[in-house]
Amino acid sequence: MTALRRRTLLAVVLAGGTVTACTEQDDSATDGTGGASDGGGEAVDPGAVVAESSFFLRHTEVSVRLHPIVRSGEHLVLTVDLTAEGDAAEFEDQYVVGGTLTGEATSAWSDGWGSASGGDTRDFLGVRLVDLAGDQVASTAVDAEGETVGVRADNGETADSGTQALAGTVQIAFADPGTDALAVYLPKLPLVIDVPVIEADVPAVEGAEEQLDLSAIEEAPLEPMLLMSQDLAEPLRETRELGATTVAISSDVLFDSSSADHDRKAKSALDEAAQRIESHEPGPVTVIGHTDSVDSDASNLTLSKERAAAVATALEKRLDTSDYELSTDGKGEAEPIASNDTEGGKALNRRVEIVLETPLREEEVTREMPEFEGRAGTAAEGVRFDGSEQWVLRPFDLQLGAARMLEDHLVVTLEVTPRDEDRSGVTGIGQFDDGIGMPTEPDGVSTYTLLASSGAVGVLVGSVLTYPAFHRAGGPAETTRPLTDLSLNTAADGGVPRILELVFPRDIAGVEAGAEVALQ
Repeated sequence: MTALRRRTLLAVVLAGGTVTACTEQDDSATDGTGGASDGGGEAVDPGAVVAESSFFLRHTEVSVRLHPIVRSGEHLVLTVDLTAEGDAAEFEDQYVVGGTLTGEATSAWSDGWGSASGGDTRDFLGVRLVDLAGDQVASTAVDAEGETVGVRADNGETADSGTQALAGTVQIAFADPGTDALAVYLPKLPLVIDVPVIEADVPAVEGAEEQLDLSAIEEAPLEPMLLMSQDLAEPLRETRELGATTVAISSDVLFDSSSADHDRKAKSALDEAAQRIESHEPGPVTVIGHTDSVDSDASNLTLSKERAAAVATALEKRLDTSDYELSTDGKGEAEPIASNDTEGGKALNRRVEIVLETPLREEEVTREMPEFEGRAGTAAEGVRFDGSEQWVLRPFDLQLGAARMLEDHLVVTLEVTPRDEDRSGVTGIGQFDDGIGMPTEPDGVSTYTLLASSGAVGVLVGSVLTYPAFHRAGGPAETTRPLTDLSLNTAADGGVPRILELVFPRDIAGVEAGAEVALQ
């Protein structure tokens, strides 16, 4: 049966350029092969192939076959087969695929700068199980040493000349979100949806020295998606997690130094904050003041409470308090979101937060988009970078492959193709954004993470920029990662396309079927 589709228009701004494309929203769920998902029908063989795709290691195309996700006790097990075929001399020239297919997949599917971005260097960190309906992300389970609980084995045919066939299997353990089907995020591939979860014995991995040992699991991270956004026209930023929304306003805009008296610049920020509150259903609103570490603990606590009260008083004049009951609190310097060792960190810590626990209203967003200067192109043309831009290492083309709504999440597929002839196996493409424009980084995220993942590329609706979904990844380093490719900037061969998949949080205001938004 053919799935009914509604076609909508999406305009996308990408790191100095604008791309326009049609997006699709499916009215029926499909799996990674385009066929119907299991849906509780006939039992699925754990050895069956339920989805197929491919990606490139250097300029070798690697075929990927996914098997059903197997439920074993409290955990899930994902099994993925990899195959590649080509000339033996070519494989030798591409030393990164010289007979160790799963080893190179480990590099492509891990955190590109893990050693510098929080210390999480575990294998396959970029592979995740995604519960789109439940807004949850499962990262790889870890053992007592903080390493991924999984196995991999290569069992292809080696040859000195002629055709060589490489093959291998990767098997990884995860937490169980408790659903009958999940999306699988494999870096450098489009998101694979509706992969069935079945009750079965964990399949053996051919050629593995040891089979998967689920008893070795010390932690299986399963965490909610985190929304983070900022207003490019006003000094406001927003986070949302587990149904709670926090709107933060810089105290430097609201108040004079060491004062609870409103600055003359505060009016527009307070007006926008009131509009943010009214974009939610009626309910209680908590206003919380925070300071940096300058001055004494007692003075900072008093100042934070006074500032929260001043903001609440200003909001009372802008809101119907019978719908939005305001309360206040102050935390002083006790809950910093950045280091107090730098002036920039202190500025981020000086803030007033507005916390709401009611859902967004379903209404049209009419904010105007800020003026933008940069390249523009259609989806077919894309955006061309010449290599001279900041953080860009070489010329490349950037095109929008797809943009679609899945369970109220925007999922965007970008295609990046280097335009030079460099096939040295050394140079990546650089990055679209190093995160410098972000108002603050979530706990456990470093600039290195953003350099490697394009986690700072956001969807722009009006003047509000929302970043891809973030989630905590657990492990000893307790890192936080964006739901993007964590190793985008690994070596890329000239002329070979690379897929970048961006998964955004649910219910971004203004992002829906028929809406026009932008990526920046």
